[in-house]
Amino acid sequence: KEQALEILKQEGLSPIESEAGSNFVVCRDHTGNKFFLKTCSDTEKRITTKVLPSISERDWRFHTLELPSFIKLTTSGSLNFILFPYVEGEGFNEDWNEISPRGNGGRAMKPGFAEKVVDLVQDLSLIEVSSLRTFNLPTFNFTDWKGQNFPYISEILVERKIVIKEQVAAALTIFESFKPFVNSKLVFTNGDFYPRNLIQKSNGRIVIVDWEGRQDYEEPNLVDQRNALINYPENVIAFFFIHMWGNYEFQKRLLTVATERLGLNTKDLQVSILMKSLEQALIW
Repeated sequence: KEQALEILKQEGLSPIESEAGSNFVVCRDHTGNKFFLKTCSDTEKRITTKVLPSISERDWRFHTLELPSFIKLTTSGSLNFILFPYVEGEGFNEDWNEISPRGNGGRAMKPGFAEKVVDLVQDLSLIEVSSLRTFNLPTFNFTDWKGQNFPYISEILVERKIVIKEQVAAALTIFESFKPFVNSKLVFTNGDFYPRNLIQKSNGRIVIVDWEGRQDYEEPNLVDQRNALINYPENVIAFFFIHMWGNYEFQKRLLTVATERLGLNTKDLQVSILMKSLEQALIW
């Protein structure tokens, strides 16, 4: 907080508000123009200053997605801060919230918004992953996940009595019953694809405002796979799905629309939901 205030003073900005549990501060300059200031990881620094500008150089003809533009990157001590234009629109911090009874598990999210979520994934799939190879972005690998992350996650969840060994064995049987994602295409994503990182503008466009990927398991024996920025659409949809645990109608609509419009394989999607559920159980 002190470092953020230092940056605001340095840039001649005044804080207006900050969301509880968020790393965003809404601020304004002396003319009244509004901005977002947020802390960012080294990954988000690279995404914001290098990757997104590179993507924006081409016209991908997005239907719904709008990429954020950054104004300035600055540092205070060991922290990076990004300043970018304020996005006027509808946020979802109240509709999806870990601590609010109204939004717990996405209870307040309208099921119809599931179509917008699929729109976003469809737009992200337009970006050619091959054009981003020089950025060396974290990429999902199922073999690494199954071989290293799954045993470690399972052991911890059994110790915590969240799952039992028989359930772990059943999950392994599913993972080994076929080779998933064979016919799936990798896509670029923000790595933390859920409601609180989206703002819907009045024209229907949606800005993804957080690109840090959250490579922060704080578990030294895990490969960074949960929030990989290059990932399969099944994993992206499954990530959103498990965060909507309090809204069955939304979950049902999301899977129906995603399967129909993205052509997702049902078995691949089931594997993704199982993986994301295990990962979330570890974190929560």
